[in-house]
Amino acid sequence: MEAAMSELPLALFTVFASIGAGAFCALALAGFSVQLDEGQQARVDRASWIPLAFVIIGFICAFFHLSNALNAVNVVAGLGRSPLTNEICAGSLFTIVAIIYVALANAGKLSAGARKGLLGVTGVLGLVFGLFMGLAYMIGTVQSWNSWATIAEMVGLTLVGGAAMGSFVLASAEGASKACGALTAMGYVGAIAAIAGGACMAAMVSGEGTALYAGSNLVAAAMPALVIGCVCVIAAAVAAGAAWKRGASVGAVAIVLVVIGALALRLAFYAMQLSVGLSIM
Repeated sequence: MEAAMSELPLALFTVFASIGAGAFCALALAGFSVQLDEGQQARVDRASWIPLAFVIIGFICAFFHLSNALNAVNVVAGLGRSPLTNEICAGSLFTIVAIIYVALANAGKLSAGARKGLLGVTGVLGLVFGLFMGLAYMIGTVQSWNSWATIAEMVGLTLVGGAAMGSFVLASAEGASKACGALTAMGYVGAIAAIAGGACMAAMVSGEGTALYAGSNLVAAAMPALVIGCVCVIAAAVAAGAAWKRGASVGAVAIVLVVIGALALRLAFYAMQLSVGLSIM
């Protein structure tokens, strides 16, 4: 697990950024499903700063992974060629649009139509950001990451994290329960995808190895984190589904559970890293 802890800033980035981005997917889904009165909408708008803060915290964590902070200005140089650059650019675009949406919504500057349109765009960009977070790890020289399982885990965490955060943001607004079916399904689909991605990666790595590491040993070391992650992600999806009847406090529990679960899965992901350069398959 030493390799996983060395990647802790990136793990925290993918956890916080995916949850925040997914929350705007949930808010967009709810925005097209329910009609809130002015008071309810105002409460939702005020709470929307929370998922935005998660995204910003995620980027701050990623910044600490840089060996030289000045390298941050070079991130756009590989746009279209570098998966990492594509991820950061997609995330930056999403964050800018999300800031604009939240600021205008809280300032009361959005008509009903403009709100739906801008929120819809923000939600789509949030999902795209989650996808690009997975694509950033599709590296040919790292055989354990270069598979569909990596994308499934990241998109899954975006969905289940968004459902958990969305349940918290929306639970305080009466009438928002009309969207509970769609958002509960979003949470379960995300949990299944995230768990499937982590489990499939473990299965693949267990049969591989390098001159330095046996994949089975890496999987054994990562297994406690993998199990904790799977259990907490499932529990988060259940809590998110229950928040519609039991209130925002249960939504807060869902957020705590999904943060723990997502972090555990991401640490397991980094712990199972195998480089193809020394492969003995």
